[in-house]
Amino acid sequence: MLIRVIPAVNTLYGETIFAKRNPHLTEICYIDGKTASSLHEHNALATILAAENPPRLSMHDLTQAIIHKELWNEAVTNNVDYTIAQDNAVLHQDFVAQSNQILKNLPPAWDIILWGWMFDSILHVDLLADLKRCLIYSDKFSLAQRHEEFQQSKSTGIALRLQNALGIFAYTISSSGAAKLMQLCFPLAAHTVELPGLDKPLDNTRLDIEMNRHYELINAYVCCSPLAIFS
Repeated sequence: MLIRVIPAVNTLYGETIFAKRNPHLTEICYIDGKTASSLHEHNALATILAAENPPRLSMHDLTQAIIHKELWNEAVTNNVDYTIAQDNAVLHQDFVAQSNQILKNLPPAWDIILWGWMFDSILHVDLLADLKRCLIYSDKFSLAQRHEEFQQSKSTGIALRLQNALGIFAYTISSSGAAKLMQLCFPLAAHTVELPGLDKPLDNTRLDIEMNRHYELINAYVCCSPLAIFS
């Protein structure tokens, strides 16, 4: 499985940190910020932000949106699945074997599966197909300092139908899913997103927040227990 690693923050050491934390991964392609710079130079922001009422994205979050969209476009053009991870992601020691097996067991029309989510927020899933939805809260204890324990844990992930989750630091997207999300998300216009269990709506100032407007419209899944965390 080829994993395309993108920068989480503007750092010169992302590649080194990812490789050090994930020595078990061998098929890696690093994507740098030149993708975003190139699109800026070619005035391609019109494909990212709506001309009227665009959301207020920071430069970092705008760059992230550009890179994700460019990779989605490649997935569509090449008609292949893309696995994408941020360089601050920590992937389980059995990530490749387990993720490949989970992907094989997904329905043929799957669009995207998250391998982890932001544990300081909620996870909203279908627990029993379309019969029962479940809202999961995680404790606030950080896994960032325990990533080696996470990697060596004996957990086994299963795919659950996703309704809402924040974070796109590790996921696999199909070519059909990439096409759908490009059409649904872009160009980005300002919206508020209501997530169950949160006190107030969120402005879609990040791409992952915007994607929560559309998960229920596509065949989206999440792996639980997670096969990826971030630090």
